[in-house]
Amino acid sequence: MARKKKAVIDKLNLKNIKTTAKVDAQSLGYLGKVTVKLQKDGYTVKTISTHNSATLRLLSGMAQLLVGAFSQGDSSKNKDITQYIPQYLGLGYEPSPTATNPATDTCLHKEYSMNRVKLNVGNPVPDSTGRKIIIPYSAVINYAMVNSKKINELGLYSSESSADKTLLARVLVTDDANGPSGGAIQLAVGMNLLVEWNITLQNT
Repeated sequence: MARKKKAVIDKLNLKNIKTTAKVDAQSLGYLGKVTVKLQKDGYTVKTISTHNSATLRLLSGMAQLLVGAFSQGDSSKNKDITQYIPQYLGLGYEPSPTATNPATDTCLHKEYSMNRVKLNVGNPVPDSTGRKIIIPYSAVINYAMVNSKKINELGLYSSESSADKTLLARVLVTDDANGPSGGAIQLAVGMNLLVEWNITLQNT
């Protein structure tokens, strides 16, 4: 009888262990936040904040990095990680703005045929919760680069030439409160456009 009682107790203890050892499952997610600041004489006269969409190219690059697909000095692996790293900012204007299709978009919908703007990259920063890593990118566009061209779409690219279809993320921007169908950004003489593009990797 004592043996049976012990077996029942052991079974109950095992059940308790399974219950208390439950794992809080979390998935890794991408979040891109873009802040655009129109500046004149060193002052910010308008700030626009929005979120962007990563393309399949960027997500594919992250996945290949995690499985060790890139060379890093290993000649048996011929994939180059630089083609998946944001290094340049592309500018465009689409008269009737359309949403990003992450699965198929490889370039901005109406990109200007000019060399893309080199990005400044900051060090990755963990937030105070320990759940996010923020990678800050930025670029400055001055009036001389674009003159009076309208801008309502921006994109992160791994290559400089506007002919290269290496889009990693895209965002629609507008200078009014009417959403993507509203007015485009247009610089006046003496104005700059500061683009701050933060990529966040987080547990969702």
